[in-house]
Amino acid sequence: MASSAYPRMYFTGHFYWNPSTYNNDDYAGSSYTKPLTPYDAKKATPTWDTFLDQQHPEVTKANFRHWSQQLYSLGPDTPLGPDQQLPPPEWNFFGGNQCGLVTDEMPVLEQPDHFSKPTGPENITQVRGWTDEDGRYADDGDPWVGLALQFNTAAHLGPFPTQAKLIDTNPTSPFTSQIFADDFQLGDDGSGFTAPVSERLHSRWLYFQRNLNTDKGLMIAGIASATWQTGLRFEDISWNGGSALQDQLRASAGAPGARGLILQFVTYDTLYFNGDYFGVQGANQFPSMVKIRQLYVDYFSALEAYRKGETTQRPQPPCNRAYSRVTGWIGTWKTDEFVTIPGGRVLLPNLMPNQQPGLPAPQAVTPAQGGSAVPLGPGTVEAVGDETTDTLDRITVNLISTIPEWDSTGVRAELGPVHLGIMLPNQTEPTRLVTVVDDSDGTAYQDVYNQYAGLVDIPAASFDTRVSLSQFNSHPLVLLVGDTESASVVLTENPLNAQTNTRGLYVDEPGCAAGPTTHFVVDVTAFGLAPDDQVGLVVAQYGEQWQLVGEHRLVDLFYLTSSGDYAPIDDQTVVDGTSGSVTIGLRGVLPGLPYLVFYPVASGLLAGSALAPSAPMALPPGVHIPETVTWQTAAYYAAVRVLPFHNVAADVFAQWLATEHPDVDQVNHRVFSEVFETFHLMYPVMDFIGTPQKFQEWRGRILQVTDPRHFAASGYMPPTRSLSAGERRILELYDEYLNGVSAPGSPLRKPRQPSPPPRG
Repeated sequence: MASSAYPRMYFTGHFYWNPSTYNNDDYAGSSYTKPLTPYDAKKATPTWDTFLDQQHPEVTKANFRHWSQQLYSLGPDTPLGPDQQLPPPEWNFFGGNQCGLVTDEMPVLEQPDHFSKPTGPENITQVRGWTDEDGRYADDGDPWVGLALQFNTAAHLGPFPTQAKLIDTNPTSPFTSQIFADDFQLGDDGSGFTAPVSERLHSRWLYFQRNLNTDKGLMIAGIASATWQTGLRFEDISWNGGSALQDQLRASAGAPGARGLILQFVTYDTLYFNGDYFGVQGANQFPSMVKIRQLYVDYFSALEAYRKGETTQRPQPPCNRAYSRVTGWIGTWKTDEFVTIPGGRVLLPNLMPNQQPGLPAPQAVTPAQGGSAVPLGPGTVEAVGDETTDTLDRITVNLISTIPEWDSTGVRAELGPVHLGIMLPNQTEPTRLVTVVDDSDGTAYQDVYNQYAGLVDIPAASFDTRVSLSQFNSHPLVLLVGDTESASVVLTENPLNAQTNTRGLYVDEPGCAAGPTTHFVVDVTAFGLAPDDQVGLVVAQYGEQWQLVGEHRLVDLFYLTSSGDYAPIDDQTVVDGTSGSVTIGLRGVLPGLPYLVFYPVASGLLAGSALAPSAPMALPPGVHIPETVTWQTAAYYAAVRVLPFHNVAADVFAQWLATEHPDVDQVNHRVFSEVFETFHLMYPVMDFIGTPQKFQEWRGRILQVTDPRHFAASGYMPPTRSLSAGERRILELYDEYLNGVSAPGSPLRKPRQPSPPPRG
């Protein structure tokens, strides 16, 4: 496994985020009568007409920007508290969705007089230390220590070079974030390496109490954390310079049984306002919403003056990036591992349905500093041993996203010692194996975190209770917190695990397709390994607020049988997951944003019925699929975006071109209105095309950046990934028509206007 493999290197620093906050819909589920963003969750797209007709009928295209500069009182039902006010665009109207690791060079601040970024060696992202192939730690003595890390530095990688992009599959949900990145670089051309990113990164292990925020220094998602992971294939890595760490890591990544390198990091403790203009460090950031609104007002005023010709310099829009702390590591990517999911045996703060009975339910724990009891974040455990002698040699416990901070300064909550236990046969209480961190005041864990990114390596020889490798690999593990005699179970391993590397799924209108139009793979494991007994899998479809949709589905689901055919399934059928891999097909039914939650089913719950690989069975009476789930229960899920259905609109457009033969101006205006105007009005980063004529001039480039073949590239447009297949077809028809119109002899070409007669 990657985190248990030596060598490893560790880094810390900060991560920057620059989303356009009109791609969010933070209050769609509240009773607030006017959601702050013009987003239609029902149709899975920003929709100008829906915004006008259903949410804010008093707003017109002419006064939209004036409206966007107002302040609204939200009322007591919002998560920001009573009597708070927001400008409708919230904290970063002019973002372009770029993101990346903070270095001396990145990000470049457009207005350093207003905004700042973390600076100095302790804040920029760089390598802090490494563990060599023999398990020895060092924080100096190698050229790689101190090197910076960054995404998207190689201009030749990806069709449209740009910074990495943060994209939510479901903009109404915090559970679906993705990072689209083309390449990753450590160091520079003189020392380090560069490689393409093999898969986009998905937010994992979301932990919404990662910071207890007792000093109120954080706001919105500042209290949360997310863990990110991707792989770098060995054959694609370009190595630069040389060092002992490089030699060891290169040898490990290229050895038999390895695919390359794994990059894993966690982002947490996010600040939304940075700079002397705001002056909010260490205090509640929320009043700065009023100040950011003033910057919007100032910008639009300056833009109006520029457009009237009163000034010659186009004003710079205020980009208010947020910054998170980041901690991570790079190690060997093994061939049997996921690429976007943290490897190992997962311990969660709750129990999944349909798992082994008798498992201890995880408990919340109260920090020694006081306050309420809080759950811990997820963690994993990996084992290294000799199968021939059945000997366990050592384990690695990954606590990168497990222990909360007490306040915005990063001080840890004092929880007491952290132990690893195991549920042995015929026991109702866990057997304690070893103390993972002997932490009474938070400092011991902080040292582990700062040096090893939360990875704790423990030799089996130090266990209080000795177990064999086979025992360790076949019984549920638990994490306990507290004194030895009174420790509470805080995380429990669900023996069966079902995950997909592709958490964000995009589905277009199916057209005439009777079967699935796209598919993804769910991997099923037992204690982190391939199942050695029969395992079933249920895929349940949930809608808004994580409610089971029943008959009101947004996608049809299918299961790929052993004969190569797709069989239809729903939340009342169990498919065979015994092979450890299940292919699920999807076909869109209605535009929208469903979640697909995976429920692995233990053989003892299958009522003695043998699962046939080619025929899904009906849901047995003992298998429970909950009507609603929390984020913890939904740890095993994929987020789906069924894109808007515009195929009919494309057909109507084609018929209009063929029968009406409109002139160029008419076509320009129609395409601009149908495809681009919503983004132009509500997504300011796309303001570079301000007129239908400019849209015509840029259509070749537009076709390039909207090509579905480049969907996974950072530079794909629109950044929201909300362009439907029908809209793309309109763009293609538009280009074909205008190419014909511009051909010599075309009756639709505008005649050249005669020159005026010469004077005199």
